[in-house]
Amino acid sequence: MIREALRVLDDRERMIFRLYVVDGLSVERIAKVYGVSQSTVSRWVAKARDGVTAEARRLLRERLLLSEAEFESVAGLMISQLDLSVSRILAAAPT
Repeated sequence: MIREALRVLDDRERMIFRLYVVDGLSVERIAKVYGVSQSTVSRWVAKARDGVTAEARRLLRERLLLSEAEFESVAGLMISQLDLSVSRILAAAPT
C-alpha cells in the first residue's frame, strides 16, 4: 500500500523524500543541493509525507471495511511505520 501511495509524489518530491528518509540527508544539505532555503526543503518534505499519508489512508479506507475507531487505530500504526516502509521501498527503487 505504501508503494502505491508513493505514486502521488512527482519526481522531485520522490527524490527529496528519498534523500531525507533513505539517505538521511539533513534539510540543510538538501537545501544546498537544490539551491533553496532550509524552510523550503522542510515544506517539501512535509508536503511529500502528507501526500503519502493521505493517499495511504485513502487506499486503506477504500480496501478495508472498518469502523471509524478501527480505521483510526490501523492508520495510527501505519503512520508510525511510514518512514521505515518508505525507506525500504525507496532504497530498493532505481534512482
